[in-house]
Amino acid sequence: MVHSIKDLIVALICVAMLNVAAANAQTATAQDLPVTGGKLTSTQTSFQQPGSTSLSVEQSPLKLGSTSTEADQVPAHIQEMPEFKTTVVYLGTLPLLSVSGGESAPLERASIISSKVNQLQWDHTPGSDIRVRFDGKHYAIVAGKDQELLTIDQGVRISTSQALSEKATALQIANRLRRHFGNAPELGDSDQPSSSLAAQPAANFLDALGGTVVHAFQGLASWYGNTFLNRRTSSGAVLRQDSLLAAHRALPFGTLIRVTNLSNGKQVTVKVLDRGPFVSGRVLDLSPRAAQVLGMISAGVARVKVEVLR
Repeated sequence: MVHSIKDLIVALICVAMLNVAAANAQTATAQDLPVTGGKLTSTQTSFQQPGSTSLSVEQSPLKLGSTSTEADQVPAHIQEMPEFKTTVVYLGTLPLLSVSGGESAPLERASIISSKVNQLQWDHTPGSDIRVRFDGKHYAIVAGKDQELLTIDQGVRISTSQALSEKATALQIANRLRRHFGNAPELGDSDQPSSSLAAQPAANFLDALGGTVVHAFQGLASWYGNTFLNRRTSSGAVLRQDSLLAAHRALPFGTLIRVTNLSNGKQVTVKVLDRGPFVSGRVLDLSPRAAQVLGMISAGVARVKVEVLR
């Protein structure tokens, strides 16, 4: 009996030692798995569900071959304006030019111009390399070694009216580009750096020099929710309870517009001081006070006539 108990204890001790040896062997196998360029130094040994291995935005690597540079921040972009039957090319937050024409040509042409302008930044082209060229028939804007950005014709304007000549239009656009890319001196009539031509810095593409444009269009208008009160608009103006202001996608800040609610005939004159609306099918966002005057608070949206007054 004594021998049997001793034999049992010895057997249990042997089994325990064998289990420890097996566990050590398994750990060594897991830790010494061969991998390309060396050995795997650690593995997940817990039987619990492993935590997420996804990286945060800051930790995640860039795509192969990509780098995060200033070139990722493109200066030019486009905005379709169906109410004007045109497409506007923006340089930063300001309009650079507008393109009009047939059904699809304005959008395609504006996209090409925008991509060429962005290429200037990627190539680190200085503003002083941007100039106007005349081939005896048309004016064109070129950069660097005669890289043509666009040719000026009846489809390219800095305003919805065509009061400017092609030469004046070319100089205006070139000088806006020169200011943006390094604040280079402005070009004058002789196509040499000069301060004689005072191009409009705010780029009012609706108005020609020395002229007044009255333009009208229709569409759906909405209004700001009260949650936006006491916040700054894109122009820097604060939206107050009694503010008579509006948001439009492209009209220059400070533009006066008269808005008529077509369902009841009520009118209000407001100033464009914000950007928007960014909902498809809407042409204007109005402050709460302006919406109240127009009688559209309860409806939320209204079909309106917009008259540009300059």
